[in-house]
Amino acid sequence: ILIFSTGKLVITGAKSEEQAQEAAEKVRAVLADNDLLF
Repeated sequence: ILIFSTGKLVITGAKSEEQAQEAAEKVRAVLADNDLLF
């Protein structure tokens, strides 16, 4: 997963859209747990 300073991210390596969505949710959870979401 690449996260850019603009806030955009790119998920690579997912075999399906479902896997990409799961990865995005995990990233969101980690960012929220560390108070990095605005």
